[in-house]
Amino acid sequence: MRGDLGAFARGLSGSVRLLSNTAALSEHLPKVLARYLADNPTISLDIEERESADIAAALASGTADVGLASAAALPDTIEQFPFRDDALVLVLPKGDSLGRKRALALADVVDRAFVDLPSGGALQRHIAGHAARLGKTLQIRARVTGFDDACRMVEASAGIGIVPEASAARCRRSMRIEVVRLSDPWASRGLPSA
Repeated sequence: MRGDLGAFARGLSGSVRLLSNTAALSEHLPKVLARYLADNPTISLDIEERESADIAAALASGTADVGLASAAALPDTIEQFPFRDDALVLVLPKGDSLGRKRALALADVVDRAFVDLPSGGALQRHIAGHAARLGKTLQIRARVTGFDDACRMVEASAGIGIVPEASAARCRRSMRIEVVRLSDPWASRGLPSA
């Protein structure tokens, strides 16, 4: 991220258009970008949440300066720099029988009730797309505004959720939830900046 934005920081002023997927935007970027903006007062950021495939297309067409997307969605023609790992995990209420499993596929839980973020979000479209590939539509029992809220609803047995591993690990310290790795290849995502 510093390398990508570094060219803008060398005494220049201007705006950088940054596109990010949901997980990076909510879990990884706030502190990094706050520090960057503090160190570079002449630079402003225009940040937008997008699906990883849309980020790749915007970078390729030049309509975005920097992007954070799933590595699987970025073609080799786009220069990438390591940023964070970002696996998606299942979050279940404490004591749920599936909470003892080491890993589960979306197909194993697709018929359960889900707690989800608003339907227009990039991550939600991504997960819904994978459910559709299984011939299913997720049964959404509750929609909430953030990953912490999703984990709280799961803790209260309103359903299960799919959230970034970093969010689940943080929430597990204060909530009665189980975290199980998703075995689907699309759930293990590197988050390079491009």
